[in-house]
Amino acid sequence: MIVDPSIEFTGALRCAINIGTVLSRRGTVILAMPSRSRVPKDYLSAFDAVERLPIVQIRRNWLDLLTYLPALIVSSWMLASMLKRYRATHLVLNDIYLLHGFVCRLLGYRGCLFVWVRSDLDQQPGLLRRLWLWANLKSADRFIAVSKYISAQLPAAAAPGLLYDAIDIPVRSASPGATGTAVIRYVANYTRGKGQDVAIAAFVAIASRFPRARLCLHGGDMGLDKNRAYRAELEDQARRSGFTERIDIGPFATDPIPLFIDSDIALNLSNSESFSMTCLEASACGLPVVATRCGGPEEIISDGVTGCLVPTADHGAAARALTGLLANMHDAARMGRAARARAKADFSLSRYADQLVTLFAVVEIGARS
Repeated sequence: MIVDPSIEFTGALRCAINIGTVLSRRGTVILAMPSRSRVPKDYLSAFDAVERLPIVQIRRNWLDLLTYLPALIVSSWMLASMLKRYRATHLVLNDIYLLHGFVCRLLGYRGCLFVWVRSDLDQQPGLLRRLWLWANLKSADRFIAVSKYISAQLPAAAAPGLLYDAIDIPVRSASPGATGTAVIRYVANYTRGKGQDVAIAAFVAIASRFPRARLCLHGGDMGLDKNRAYRAELEDQARRSGFTERIDIGPFATDPIPLFIDSDIALNLSNSESFSMTCLEASACGLPVVATRCGGPEEIISDGVTGCLVPTADHGAAARALTGLLANMHDAARMGRAARARAKADFSLSRYADQLVTLFAVVEIGARS
């Protein structure tokens, strides 16, 4: 059974689907999601069943703070009942802030417990970080870090395994520069700190020099007022730029692959990324990626070879990287080909499947002994 807290379709949920796809070859795989999740069931066909739990995440509002502990107890009790009903032998928590495994242990669950670590712990309040680590160290059989950046944040006692997320390499690929236009694509939910404001500022800085370039943003607000407010700020920033007709602020894209194939350059200018499915998907499609040195992207993008790495919150550096690519699309295409080759070699779903099955087998042997 896999527990994922996604309300909307996220990169983390996409990775949970990868886990489910691989493990379904070995047995029944159940996904447990929040009751208020708006992810359509037809996106979740990799799972044999989808269950709902009253999962509440800790957010900075009083309602969530007041309901968190009761919801944790109730949802963990329901999860423990599901584990018994399905005779589940493995429980996967799709991020470290899920404490349901700890409570299920108290309720008698004795199967294997895996905790994926996707959150950037250095960005979390100290008290919460210590609580998550303490509870999961007490209950988990194995921690799985999604990048070296995340692994370095975990204590030695966690002894995390490293398993990069993966992608099914698309058959078709992009052709940067082939059409004479230049579509710069940014796929990320509209969350403050994701860097769309930096992307707009960088685009404005180069727009006059490259009149055939367009900036296309795609994302969702995850049902949160603060994200809707951030998107409104981005729309206002675009209106004030003088290039409104060349800046598209579009809706969420469940499948970004067709968008990337129809692009020339990809962006990820986040302040913090534990990994980055955006960088990986764009690379697999044959795009050069301009990304920030913010953790995970540095393990996907090779600076000057498969893309460009720039400092966080620096629209000038991003503009210079874009200028270098747009001024020489032959180099951009070469980087795109190198990015696709790297994705095939290091981040393919087949390679991931082998590593995941091996990891589960090692833990199972340890549990039996």
